[in-house]
Amino acid sequence: MHTTRAPCAVLPLRRPALSPTAAAAAATVPAAWRVAIAPAARLNNQTTSRRHPSPFSPPPPMLNIIRNFFSSPSPEAVAMASQKAQKLIDENPVMVFSKSYCPYCKATKSLLSSLDADFKVVELDQESDGSAVQDALEEISGQRTVPNVYISKKHIGGNSDVQSLSSSGKLKALLTEAGALKA
Repeated sequence: MHTTRAPCAVLPLRRPALSPTAAAAAATVPAAWRVAIAPAARLNNQTTSRRHPSPFSPPPPMLNIIRNFFSSPSPEAVAMASQKAQKLIDENPVMVFSKSYCPYCKATKSLLSSLDADFKVVELDQESDGSAVQDALEEISGQRTVPNVYISKKHIGGNSDVQSLSSSGKLKALLTEAGALKA
C-alpha cells in the first residue's frame, strides 16, 4: 500500500514553556527564524509551499555555462595547442607557461627578472586556447600545473624546481648555457 504525503508549508513554531533563562535567550532569536515545517493539510488545504524543480528537469542556463567553462577541450583543440606549445618551447631559450593570478608564477617570473634573464611568458588564463595548451603541456611534460618552465627545450618543472636550482647556483649556469642572460 502506497501513501502520499501532503505538501509541506511553513507554520509558526509551537514550543513548550521555557525556563526564564531559556525564554530570555529565545526572545533574542528573530521571529522569522522561529518556524517549523508542517503538513499543508493543516492549513485547510491551502498550499503555500514552493515546488522544487525535479532532479530530472533540464539545468538552468547558468549551469550550462559553468559546465562548458570547466569542460575539457576537444582532442583536435589539444592537438593544435600541442603544436603551439611545442613551437613556443622550441623557439624560446626560456619559456614560462603561467597564469596571471598565480603567486607561484609571479615568484618564478620575479626570480628570472632579478637575474636579468630573457624569457618568454604565455599567460594561459589570458589565451583563448589556454586550457587546451595546459592539457597539451600535461601530455608533453607530465605536468599540468603552472608555472611550467622550460630552459633550452628541457622541462625544468614548476616554481619549487626553479627556486631550488637558484639556491644551488645551477639556474644561472643553465640560463647562461641557453644564452638567456642579458649582457
